[in-house]
Amino acid sequence: MNKKERKLLFIIIKGFLKKSKKDYRFTLYSIAISVWGLIIITSIINGFDQTLIKSITDFYPHIITNYYEAKEFQEIEEKINFDITPAFIMNNGKIININILETDNLTPINKLLNTNESGNNIIGNTLMNNLNLKENKLKIYQIKGIIPIYKEITIDGVFKSGVSLFDSNYIIQKNKDIKKYTGYYIKEPKKALKIKEKYFENTNAMTWQESNESLMKTVQVDSYLAFIITFFIFLMTGFTTSNSITYSILNKKKEIGIFNSLGMKKKNIKKIFLYQSQIIALFGYLIGMIFGLITVIVLNFIKIPLPISIFYLEYLPININIKILIIAFIINVIITYIFSFISSKIILKIDTIEAIRNDD
Repeated sequence: MNKKERKLLFIIIKGFLKKSKKDYRFTLYSIAISVWGLIIITSIINGFDQTLIKSITDFYPHIITNYYEAKEFQEIEEKINFDITPAFIMNNGKIININILETDNLTPINKLLNTNESGNNIIGNTLMNNLNLKENKLKIYQIKGIIPIYKEITIDGVFKSGVSLFDSNYIIQKNKDIKKYTGYYIKEPKKALKIKEKYFENTNAMTWQESNESLMKTVQVDSYLAFIITFFIFLMTGFTTSNSITYSILNKKKEIGIFNSLGMKKKNIKKIFLYQSQIIALFGYLIGMIFGLITVIVLNFIKIPLPISIFYLEYLPININIKILIIAFIINVIITYIFSFISSKIILKIDTIEAIRNDD
């Protein structure tokens, strides 16, 4: 196709779009609403996932290794030496199993505490609420060896990580004794696996992703769910596009016949409707994205409260997933093109003479 033909094609497409507003109006609205809803849904899913990851990495060391395998490297933000020992509490005749995390450094988790670093015994907020203590005294039985060791501690503060597994099962104790493990908090937690491969090859080191495998699988499932939602939303808009293309072609049979009689090839006439559908898809996507982004900003501003009894968060978390927006755009273009291409094949079946004679 030469330059003149492309220019002519553009003029025809522009003219068809002006005359075919009603034909594509429903498709435009359908794509815009689909993108709008997609942005909100995936932003909520991503909000929960990112909040969960942040909650884990704020509390849990990003890389854990044995104490004797401890190393120094430039990516370290904070380092702690610690032990985790099982224990249990007798509360109103019930046995509650817990874990005691003894560490020489509370600095990495200071932002989760409601006390300063001088506190020696910090309890998870959910565990604290469940115990319903009248005083800040707590009797615990720590399991070291075969015989449980009984001791009474004074609760100096409460921490809140946002992860039920930690908040309902852990007590943190500051202790300077030599420990079994070393934990590293690194500057970019998501790079923990790469750093492990770089510095801890042939060691027993574990990253936070490996230690919290079940929670990370939940995040992966959410990513797959977001992709599936994206695909099926645009699959439905594909059918809408197909109907609009078919309706528009049938309404313009006479014009198609005239163009064909003047020497325009049917494959070029097909391109008119293919490009039209892509333009509509692009405008629909942009409109939906604008409304979606505005809605996300508003939701972040008003902070919708969540029932604490069901969720571990106080407010609905919203976090836009840029990757999903890019994937959505690509899927939108591909599906629109496929359905438009299939629908525009009807042009090949149009008889030129019959199309010119009949205005139906």
